[in-house]
Amino acid sequence: MIVKCSAMQTILNGFLRYRANLRGELLEKFQVASVNLNPQAVMVTCVDSRILASRITQANPGEILITRNPGSLVPNYNVLPENTSRPEEATFELACLHDNVDTIVVAGHADCKAMNLVHENRDELFKSPKSEKESLLKSWLMANSAPTIKKYLEFEKNSFKKSSAFSIVDGRKFEAFIDPENEYAPNDKFSMINTLVQLENLKQYSFLKEPLETNKLRAYALWLDIYNGDILVFSFQEKRFVKLNDNSYERLVSGINAA
Repeated sequence: MIVKCSAMQTILNGFLRYRANLRGELLEKFQVASVNLNPQAVMVTCVDSRILASRITQANPGEILITRNPGSLVPNYNVLPENTSRPEEATFELACLHDNVDTIVVAGHADCKAMNLVHENRDELFKSPKSEKESLLKSWLMANSAPTIKKYLEFEKNSFKKSSAFSIVDGRKFEAFIDPENEYAPNDKFSMINTLVQLENLKQYSFLKEPLETNKLRAYALWLDIYNGDILVFSFQEKRFVKLNDNSYERLVSGINAA
C-alpha cells in the first residue's frame, strides 16, 4: 500500500536526499561563493511550484538572485497605494546597487495560474469597481495588470498578426510579435505579453533608469513552456520569442551580445 507523505514529510525527505547526494558538492560551492560573491543576474519569476528557476538554469550558488511573486510581476508602484510593500524594488536595489548585477531577466511560463486569473477577468478593467471586497491575490494582480490587458487587446484586435511597440527605456522602442503562428492558447499568449510589459515597468524604478539608458544594465524576457520543457527567449532582433535549442543558441547569443 502506498502511503501519502504529509507536506512537511516530503520537505524533510528532500533534505535527506540533499544531505546524501548534494551536500558535499554544494558545500564547496557555498565556500567559493562566500569568498567571492559575484552574482551575474537577478531573475523575476513566478511562485508557481512547477517553476524551479535554479534547476532550469542549472545555476550554481552565488550566480543568480531570484525573486518570485504570482505572475512574475515587476510592480509599477506609482499606480499602487503608497503603503504597498515593495519587496521587488528591494530585491533590485540589493542586486543592482549592492551586488552590481548587470542583467535582469523576467521569466514567465505557460499555464500561469496568476495570469490565467487576470486573463479570465480582463473585462473587469473597464467596469465600475465592485462594492464587495475581492481576494487579495485578485485585487493585487488586477491592479498591476492594466498595461498587459491593454496590450493583449491590441494584439487580439489584429488577430496576433501584427507587432506592437514596447519600451524598456523612454524614447527607445522595440517591436514584438506574439505567437503569430497561433501555436499557443490565448492565456499563454497573455502570459508572454506580460513578460514584455514587466520589462517596461523597470524604468519606473528611479535607481534603474540611468543604468538602463546607458546599457550598464540590460533586461531580457524568457518564457517556459511547461508542457514540453522548451525555453523561449525573446529576441529583440527577431522581434519574437524564439525556442532555445542547439540550432538557435548561437543566433540568440549573438543577438544578446549585440543588443
